[in-house]
Amino acid sequence: MNRNLCGLVVAAIVGLGTVATPAFAAATPAQAPAASQPTVTGQVVPAVHLAPKTCGKCDSLVSGSSSGNWSGYVKTGSNFSSISATWTVPTVSSTGSTNSASSTWVGIDGWSNSSLIQSGTEQDWNGSTKSASYYAWWEILPANETFGFSVSPGDNIVAYINKANATQWTIYLLDRNNGKTISQTESYSGPRTSAEFIQEATTENGSIAPLAHDSTVNFYNTRVNGNSPSLTSSEVVTMDQNSSQVSTPSGLNEAANGFSVKYGASAPSAPTTPAFQRHTNGAIYSSTGVACSSTGCPGWNELDNNSADVQIAAGAGSVFQRHSDGSIWEWTGAACTSVCDGWIELDNNAADIGIVAGSGSVYQLHSNGSIWRSTGSPCIGTSCPGWIELDNNPAAKAIAAGGGTVYQLHTNGSIWRSTGVACSGTSCPGWTELDNNPAAKAISANASTVYELHTNGSIWKSTGVACSSTGCPGWTELDNNPAATSISAGGSTVYQLHTNGSIWRSTGVACSGASCPGWTELDNNPAAKAIVASSSTVYELHTNGSIWKSTGVACSSTGCPGWTELDNNTATTAVTVSNGS
Repeated sequence: MNRNLCGLVVAAIVGLGTVATPAFAAATPAQAPAASQPTVTGQVVPAVHLAPKTCGKCDSLVSGSSSGNWSGYVKTGSNFSSISATWTVPTVSSTGSTNSASSTWVGIDGWSNSSLIQSGTEQDWNGSTKSASYYAWWEILPANETFGFSVSPGDNIVAYINKANATQWTIYLLDRNNGKTISQTESYSGPRTSAEFIQEATTENGSIAPLAHDSTVNFYNTRVNGNSPSLTSSEVVTMDQNSSQVSTPSGLNEAANGFSVKYGASAPSAPTTPAFQRHTNGAIYSSTGVACSSTGCPGWNELDNNSADVQIAAGAGSVFQRHSDGSIWEWTGAACTSVCDGWIELDNNAADIGIVAGSGSVYQLHSNGSIWRSTGSPCIGTSCPGWIELDNNPAAKAIAAGGGTVYQLHTNGSIWRSTGVACSGTSCPGWTELDNNPAAKAISANASTVYELHTNGSIWKSTGVACSSTGCPGWTELDNNPAATSISAGGSTVYQLHTNGSIWRSTGVACSGASCPGWTELDNNPAAKAIVASSSTVYELHTNGSIWKSTGVACSSTGCPGWTELDNNTATTAVTVSNGS
């Protein structure tokens, strides 16, 4: 069906193929009114076909825009060439005898022009039959919408649109539950000036329909041009109908690449990236934050149970898993039900030996030392084109992501920061050397910088100053304790674990000579075997499989009370959480 746009696209439902009685008749494209466009704080509101819309009830938003048919986030700019996201098909509630409609989609263009390439799912209520209908579709204006296949509430959707060459675009949509796909290569020549993640009220006979009463939609893993979109509050769009705010996006997750959209005027909570654990049998669980009690530890949801899983890495608003065959999978935000299909495959390269997540992406290290960044493009069949090579140095032995980039540690102790420039042939010039100390044995990055741990237990923080011909001066010593066995950076700080199980948080105070006073003790439990830092705190894993979250309370002479137990499962073998980047 033709979804016409006057600043914002207004969709119209022609029919649902064989899935249901058509809810609406075809829309007749309307012309934009000559009236001037109203404004709200932060942005001019694009005119809607029937009448310009004002912000209405948007007191809960400090910036952004309002529309009569769009709700979500819109990026504007130039040269947008790809967009992708995952979501779960929402459930439509009854609106009685009133027809209501909604679409969940990603697209390029349409915000300030009449071009648009898009794909998504439709969720409608038919007031005559008192029934809901659901299906996947794709569209390139001004052509009509093309029906894809039937979907069901709760299905996990992956949508991806990409500029394949000068004139051809790939449109791909996968339903992880029923295995059906839309896979099209089509011509498109729009101006590429906006990229959108939208919950839309479609149109009925040329008029915007009442928005369907959907359950909350969670947009996960959003990417634009192969990178985190770094969405901002100024890019939010709410939906007004009849002077009432009927659809409201949440704020953003910590990676600025995920949000929720809720029916009504109240904003939902933003998606969070919880702690995750992996079991010896490959099962993966996410924490709800509920602490253990005397009756058990109920605060975990199962995300997968694949015995091939050998590593998990949280970051970029999601969690990723690496399988023993080298394949890499990204979580779509859905928990296991009768099956665990909330994962999309990003790669299947047997050379992969490690992954890290952060800085809005996931990176992999190969056995030959090459380093690759994901663009978020899913595998289609056996083809996994969504990777950009950043380096191919056999000396690379470890990588760490954070601060908007990725770092690598070489076997000779040198540390390098990526500038983001991709390899060209065998040349990979996009790296800046930060250190070349053979004592370096581990690195860890947070949202702002990278830290290194030396073989003698000393810990150093990078100031960002690169090496020169005279040396590598860009490091500040934070500690020099030979008991330090590992470090983990998160938020704006770094933590260390000692051989005796004690855990310490840096205050940021540098060493002065041999004195390094800038540490606060958080725990001294000899059962602690690993730590992982988030954007706000640190977690510890004990030898018995129990997982603990720090409340931030320091140890005192009477003990270390600042910990909350989240689980005590002996099968737990690893814990991961986003470092805040």
